[in-house]
Amino acid sequence: MDTFPRPSDAKCFEALTHDPASSNLLSKLDWDSLPPPPFVFERGPELPQRYIRSYMVVQHSDILVSVNIGTYSFDTVSRAWSKTGDWELPFSGRVEYIPEYDLWFGLSSYADNNMLCTSDLSAASKLKPPTLRHIWEDELRPPKDWVRGLAYTVHLGSGKFCIARFFKTPEEEPCEDGSGFIRWGCERFAVLTGVEVKRCGEAGGGFRMITHRSKRYRPLRLHIVYQPGALKASGFAIGGVPVEIARRSNPKIAKEFNHQDWEAMETPTLGEKCCL
Repeated sequence: MDTFPRPSDAKCFEALTHDPASSNLLSKLDWDSLPPPPFVFERGPELPQRYIRSYMVVQHSDILVSVNIGTYSFDTVSRAWSKTGDWELPFSGRVEYIPEYDLWFGLSSYADNNMLCTSDLSAASKLKPPTLRHIWEDELRPPKDWVRGLAYTVHLGSGKFCIARFFKTPEEEPCEDGSGFIRWGCERFAVLTGVEVKRCGEAGGGFRMITHRSKRYRPLRLHIVYQPGALKASGFAIGGVPVEIARRSNPKIAKEFNHQDWEAMETPTLGEKCCL
């Protein structure tokens, strides 16, 4: 399903179906258009305000999607939509049920820094929205000039999670003497943090989160350092053609290959966070 479903887009919600009667292996799989969620036809805020903020699969057959005007349920058997409530799920992105803890795990909203959190949806009703039961801070303290983007969490099994947060750096920063700006070029990267959730003592005694190390992933980048007499530009990003042009323009241009795939971040000793 598209994050911004539109009524005019017949393929905004699709299922990859399997046809066992087909003799052709490649033709056994096909995309099947499904009815879009009803909120795309309701009057309310225009896009992009009305978008899918969180989603989950309930009881192996229902898909819940949450927008700013409510939460809706899609029955994959009857292919029918219904409104669950006039409230939003207290999560951001994908939400997953972990049977061994009997709780739903996901990330909090962007405004709450996308922290790992849990909720018990069994107490929710059409008029009573679900609330967060636990929320843990993993104490990741990025530099102030890092601009936060999207965040995701992946359950690895046995209570272990990987939290991926995407950042970018500003394209320019002010000079120290205030005379102007230095343009560096925007850098985009991801920070992966490993966390583990365990019970505090016996069942019913709450949970604790153990934060492991964080690592920053940066794709392969090529930096060109120009010597006097070289091209006027301050540098090139990834791309073979600009590199060859620079090389032919000035054979003395110094080239620096910065291949830092994984870089450990300097984070404090985090230890364990317990919940009451």
